[in-house]
Amino acid sequence: MDSKGASDEGGYTLQSVIDRVSDPLAAHGVSLDTASAIAYKLEGAELVIVTAHGGLVPGNRYFQVVKDDANLTLTGSDLGSALKNVGVAILFVCSGGRLDPHPMAITTLGLARQVLGNGCTTVIASPWPIDSRIPSHWLPAFLDSWDAGVPVIDAVFDANTRVRDSFSSEFRDCLAMSVYGDPLRTKA
Repeated sequence: MDSKGASDEGGYTLQSVIDRVSDPLAAHGVSLDTASAIAYKLEGAELVIVTAHGGLVPGNRYFQVVKDDANLTLTGSDLGSALKNVGVAILFVCSGGRLDPHPMAITTLGLARQVLGNGCTTVIASPWPIDSRIPSHWLPAFLDSWDAGVPVIDAVFDANTRVRDSFSSEFRDCLAMSVYGDPLRTKA
């Protein structure tokens, strides 16, 4: 996550995000795993929320790596494999929704593409770096709509609107989270 303009308590950006979203997650019955390792028990989950740093290859061309604030470093394919057959994956990962043209084929490359390719139905992610304060505004609105049975595309609209109204009307902030895959999926 991008911590520009945000207080990240000495480099602990992800911990500050956890501190800001733990109450809304608990209110919606979403369990929180803060281990510094990927949870491979996610396969088949209805909803998974990932918060991490995203990195691009030198030259800012392709998505390369997912990191935490400590020592965890994963490739996009590692995370994609961990999210196998997940219903909806929300990726608060900088550039997690970025899609670049494949240099030798008629397709795209990127983290969202890898997650979808592993059977995930819907991915919600930002194609560019996001401010670490966005999840605390975005997630409660999304979860309210999701729990009410609203299709994911409308829940994302509601959440983006909340970001616009309560945090920032800059397009980079209020339109950061985008839907990839099935936009009509609802909570089972």
